[in-house]
Amino acid sequence: IVRRPERSRLLGLRFYIVPNALSPSALDILNRPIVERKARHQLIAVGAYDWQKGHDFVLRTYARSTAKNRIPLKIFGQSYSSFTARLRRLVLELGIEDGWISFHEGISGVELLEECGRSVALLSGSYTECQPLVLLDVMVAGTPFVARCSGCIPFLFGGVAVNSEVAAAQAIDKLLADECQWKCLSEAGRAYATAKFHPASVSKYLVDALVVVK
Repeated sequence: IVRRPERSRLLGLRFYIVPNALSPSALDILNRPIVERKARHQLIAVGAYDWQKGHDFVLRTYARSTAKNRIPLKIFGQSYSSFTARLRRLVLELGIEDGWISFHEGISGVELLEECGRSVALLSGSYTECQPLVLLDVMVAGTPFVARCSGCIPFLFGGVAVNSEVAAAQAIDKLLADECQWKCLSEAGRAYATAKFHPASVSKYLVDALVVVK
């Protein structure tokens, strides 16, 4: 992936953007039906337990939404850290009752994709991104996302990009209340991920770039 295309433009250089490809675990579920909305009973957030991933944004958004103390939110990170303790304190400050927020570590691949398939939506508050790999997974799982505008997120299909906690909470509420919108985003995300990020498509981008360089 070219990380500074704007600099390449200023210098008059030719550049090519080759996106990340779907993971092997995501490819395995491409031919399976999308899990229906009525079978999903949780929200999910995924990212390292550090401030840059914006789990505090996610918690404050959850507390503003109608999901608070009604639909469980699971947060997954690679490993617990001191920031996890800060998040646990924030849960108490926000008046979120016991049992509605849970923190997990060391879960990835097929197991994490199964959690995506149980989720109404993925929430992301990351302060900085390029192309979040987890969004590719959730799009394949047919799970809409509500994510802070960062990197390429505003240009992805299958979710809602937001600039504030208020807008994020409103987007969550709409997904919970409007099954038609949920289904549209679910199907759009899988279709876009299949067309844009399938290894066959990504390989073509790479080959085209190498041919020109050669």
